[in-house]
This record gives sequence, C-alpha cells and structure tokens, in this order.
Amino acid sequence: MKDLFTFLHNLSYIFADIEKRGSVIEFSLIIALVSIVFYIFFYQARKIKNKWIKRFLHITSPKSPGETYQLGGFPFITLLGIGLVYILKNMDFLTPDEYSLFRFGILGFIGTSLYGYVDDRHEIAPASKLVFQSLIILNFSFLSSYILYPHSISMATPFIFILSVTIINGTNVLDGLDTLSFKLAMGSYLGYFLLSAYAQSSSAMAVSLLCASALTGFYFYNKEPAKIYLGEIGSISIGFTYVFLACLTFHSINTKMHALSAMSLVLLPAVLPIAELFISFSRRILNQKAPLKGDRYHLHFLLKDNYHLSASTTASLFGLFNASIIIVSFTLSYFLYPVVAFFLTFIGITVLSCLLAKNNWFAKLKSLPTDVVIDDFSTDPQPAMPAKILKLVSRKKRDFKQAS
Repeated sequence: MKDLFTFLHNLSYIFADIEKRGSVIEFSLIIALVSIVFYIFFYQARKIKNKWIKRFLHITSPKSPGETYQLGGFPFITLLGIGLVYILKNMDFLTPDEYSLFRFGILGFIGTSLYGYVDDRHEIAPASKLVFQSLIILNFSFLSSYILYPHSISMATPFIFILSVTIINGTNVLDGLDTLSFKLAMGSYLGYFLLSAYAQSSSAMAVSLLCASALTGFYFYNKEPAKIYLGEIGSISIGFTYVFLACLTFHSINTKMHALSAMSLVLLPAVLPIAELFISFSRRILNQKAPLKGDRYHLHFLLKDNYHLSASTTASLFGLFNASIIIVSFTLSYFLYPVVAFFLTFIGITVLSCLLAKNNWFAKLKSLPTDVVIDDFSTDPQPAMPAKILKLVSRKKRDFKQAS
C-alpha cells in the first residue's frame, strides 16, 4: 500500500512538473486534434490532381480487396517527428543525457521511416530489408550505449541492437487486422506512461503521450472495413517508439536498481512483440519453413478464422490481452524480481499461444500451403488446391478427347 501511494505521488509530481515546465499535456491534445485533421487530408489527397503529390502520398495495397491505401504511418511519423523536435527545443526538463538520446532517436526515426517508405513502394526482399534495418538500428544502438551504459559500450551495443531488432520486427508481425496495431500500441504506450511515473521521468511520459496522440487519427480510417493501412513505415515506426521509450525509462530507472533488473522492467510493455517474434520463428523452423517468410498462422489470424470473429473484435481481444499482461507483469515485478517477472510473462504468453493454436501449428501446418504471404489487410487468402486442380485438368482432357 505504501508503494501504491508512492507511485500516485510520483504520478502527480510528474503531471505538476510537466504543467509547470512545458505544457506537454496541452501540446499532446493539440497533436491528437491535428492527427485527426492530418488523416482526413491524407485520405482525401487521393483526389488531388497533382500527380506528384498523389504518387508520393498514396500507395494502393496491391492485394487489398478494395481501394485501400498503405502508407498510413506517414502522418503518424510526421507528427511524431514534429513533437520530438518541439520537446527537444522547448522543454527545459530534459537532462543533457536525455537531450542526446532525443537526437539519436530522431536520427533513428528518420532512418526507419525512409526504408519503410521504400519497402511500401517497391516491396523490398525480407533479407535486404533486414540488412537495411540492422544498419540503422546498429547505429542507434552504438550511439545510445554511450548514454545508457557507458561502463561497457562493447557489451551494451549488442544488447540494445538485438532487443531493438526483436521489438521492431515483433511489432511488425502483430499487424494485419483492422485496428489491431492501434489497440496494441495504446496498451503499450499506457504501460510506458505508468512506468515513466514510477521512474519520475518527465521525458518518457511526454513521449508516451505524444505517441498516443499522434496515432489517434489513424483509428478512424483503420476501422473495419479499413480505408488506410499502416504499411511498413507505420508498423516499424511504432516498434521503434517502444525502443525509444524503453531507452528513456531505462536511463531513469538504472540509477535505482541493477542494470539487468532495469532492462527487464522497461521491456515489460513490449513483451508481447518479443514473444510473438520468438513464437513465429520457432514454429516455422520446427515445421521446416523459412523463418523470414510471412504467413497467416499467427494467433490473431487463427482466432479470427477458427472462431469466426470480426477483425475489430479480434483486435479488441488482443488489445485487452496486451493491457492485461502488462498489468500482470508489473504486479509480478513488484512481488518478484523484474527479471523473473519478464521471463514468467514471456513463458506464459508462449504456453497460452501454443495451447490455443496447437491444432493449427503442430498438426495441420505441414499440409497447409507455403505460398501464403502475410499482408496488411484482414481478408482471408484463397489457398491453392492441387488435388482439385489436377482433377479438373484431367476431366477437361477427357472431354476434349471424347469431342475429337
């Protein structure tokens, strides 16, 4: 109970501090309103006659059942960049180390956005995409290690790199259903918001509010049936916000506990993307599939198909699940060590996923087609049926011979 009162006191202190020093809450509300207007303009821009603007802003999903546009992450990353620069230039609560982290983070956002846009337009091969991503994240990891763990940069850099790549690609995997990315992101941003109160980090709280505000307008155009998809530029940008928030909170918490405990604690709001990537790669390898090749056998697709749920309902269930495991993991970290809480949560997600999807993953997966590619829309694929096709061909040949 004493810790609860301490947490509420820290929360009120941070709010008062933000109000006094920079009015980040009011700025976040403005960003939320601007986000709605920006997405309205972004969707209506398809009617613009200028071919260059129209070509730059609109990329129609090639496998979408209707005229649904990708690149929905462009307004999000634009508003996020404006907000980060505003905080960097106008908020006086940033420490010198946090100021440096903001600069490194902005560089990382620029890099991930550029290769995300190129991938949305030209469909980069998975291996090439991983190489570009690794170069950008390695640069961020190396620079941020000087701030986060200057005692051993050679050890901190690979840790930050591996965790960043895992979180970003795990977030990218948790996509494909209308409003799924939005609802999962809001739960994770809430987790980092609460964690920043515990750490008394005004900068982390400001960024978590900014991220949630910048993504607000996307919800109204991603509701089922979706008019706009996040695309690669959006999903990897959301993943990178988790990485950036984890770095900010780690910098504040690391002074209060051991580095390993602090690292485990700041990863709890992003534990679902980490577990999802591990599960996806493991089941593909166990079933002798290419680990980098996308499919529709993720748990959210299977729940939608097996239980005949709508995309919106499935996304809501996953959003509640994400928020629940974050709260449970925070509770476990209070009673146990944060490292133990992280691994218990990770194992719990893995076991629960395997129990819910064991019939699809371990019994039927080998007989399912391997050429189904995941896409950023929620329509069901139409797998090829070799037996029926061969039967139809033989029947046509027989009819042709009889007619001859």
